[in-house]
Amino acid sequence: MEAKQWAVLCHLCGLVGYIGNGIGSVIAPAVVWYLERETSDFVNEHGKEAINFNISISLYILMLIAFGVMTFGLGMLIVVPLMGAIVIFHVVCTLMAALKASQNEMFRYPLTIRLLK
Repeated sequence: MEAKQWAVLCHLCGLVGYIGNGIGSVIAPAVVWYLERETSDFVNEHGKEAINFNISISLYILMLIAFGVMTFGLGMLIVVPLMGAIVIFHVVCTLMAALKASQNEMFRYPLTIRLLK
């Protein structure tokens, strides 16, 4: 496959987490990135960006769950709508990143903790 196809796949693999338990949204892009990172700087950069974004989204969701638990469920009035917003944000940003990658452009996800540099 061409480098831009691998880059698109790195981003779209982040949506795999919605099929299973959520951990796939981090593991799937990491596997694609790990296998193809040395073939192209373009794939390397897109892969790291996708992994960082999916880790960030996972952390935000875990913090919301912790907040809901710490408030003995009362915080769920805030948590549930925020989680819905995060899911929409995640899907929209992922599709935008995949589109940019298909056009041979770089995309920086907003609100991302950049752990891989």
